[in-house]
Amino acid sequence: MTITTVIAALQSINAAVTDVDNAPTDYPSKIESADLPMVITWPGPAETTKPSGKESQRTYQMTVYIKPHNQGRGIAEGWNEAKTMMQSLIDAYADVDNVLLVNDGTYQASIRSDAAAPITDGGFELLAYPPSLTGADVEHYFAIQYRVVVKETWA
Repeated sequence: MTITTVIAALQSINAAVTDVDNAPTDYPSKIESADLPMVITWPGPAETTKPSGKESQRTYQMTVYIKPHNQGRGIAEGWNEAKTMMQSLIDAYADVDNVLLVNDGTYQASIRSDAAAPITDGGFELLAYPPSLTGADVEHYFAIQYRVVVKETWA
């Protein structure tokens, strides 16, 4: 069981989304315009329990970088592309409740999308990459953040 395995499985789903050009499993040192739109998946907070076996529910955040903010094509064009991408993500994740991502016999991971763990998004955002950087010289992108809860069980 690894976070890396779940990220790879989620990135496989993301790579199949209409208009996504790149869904790497490793984090790039920087984003090239030719690789956009790009989805990067980050592991988020988790709750782990150990009654008889082991179970964890972790939120994975998928950030879709659509285009650089300062590319000179205009604000409206960037947000219109974000709107189209958001709909593509909604369509891709519409029927993923309990979709099995990984099953190796001792470890299983599946996406939840029920009332207790809905798939959520943060709407349109301007985000830096890498996310922890700040300042005027840091590239910002038209972006969408999408969150899914993955239930993991292992022996």
